[in-house]
Amino acid sequence: MNYILDKGAQSVYPYTVSMLRQDNPNVGISADPTSYDLATFGVYAVLLSTPPEADPSTHRIEEAPLPTRRPDGSWVQAWVVRDVTPEEKAAWDAANAPQPDWMAFGIDLAMHPSITALYESLPGPMAGGLSVGLNEAGKGDPRLFFGLWSRLLAAGAISAELLGAIAVMAVEHHLPAEFTSELAPAPESRRPPKPEST
Repeated sequence: MNYILDKGAQSVYPYTVSMLRQDNPNVGISADPTSYDLATFGVYAVLLSTPPEADPSTHRIEEAPLPTRRPDGSWVQAWVVRDVTPEEKAAWDAANAPQPDWMAFGIDLAMHPSITALYESLPGPMAGGLSVGLNEAGKGDPRLFFGLWSRLLAAGAISAELLGAIAVMAVEHHLPAEFTSELAPAPESRRPPKPEST
């Protein structure tokens, strides 16, 4: 049970019977004081209350520094709802961001008619390499996938329509922005290097 020591502007909360004994070392205080006993020292029990509801992405609910005194003289726990700080907002967003669903992306990618046709047109090792590379990308290492992917882009094997569809799928499955941007790099980065002049 929490208590308040009612001293107006200098009230102490939360307050305990142990603190009361420390503050009054020369006074005998019962091991189990009644509410009447406590009231003689200005100490009152504080009733618990249910915190209000708020959107955790935009607000924080904190216990107020002091409880509220009701008209009948009883005290009840009070709450404050405040806006989140920019740091709290960033932490909440990071903790609640959708997780990349590499498996669903791979399945949707494999089922796309243009990808199916592309796989069928590729040599077996390259088609298998794309699947393995995508699996490795899901583990944080996209080098194999993009090594093969860049070769296909340079060869013109991937249409603009397919690039757009794959980019949409990547976003829908919450893949990292770094991965999504590499799927369709700027045209300049896909041009073969110019031969060195002699």
